[in-house]
Amino acid sequence: AIKKFNLKCGSTSTTGSGVLMYLAPIPLFYFRSPEYAVNYAGRSASLFQDNIKVLDACRYYAALIVAAIRGEKKERLLDN
Repeated sequence: AIKKFNLKCGSTSTTGSGVLMYLAPIPLFYFRSPEYAVNYAGRSASLFQDNIKVLDACRYYAALIVAAIRGEKKERLLDN
């Protein structure tokens, strides 16, 4: 049954931000490995959305969370 489950069930045409609500546990768990945090945040989000902008936003948000946990200054986090 699990082989029939569609892992890419998200829509490519919507850009809702609801997926960000479920994101925080991933970077909190992987804060010692930023690469994993960013990667798994994107993979997790793809279960709900398949729009590249949404996936990129989730990866970026995960990177911000990891950087904040690791002590990065607020000014640097918010800088372009």
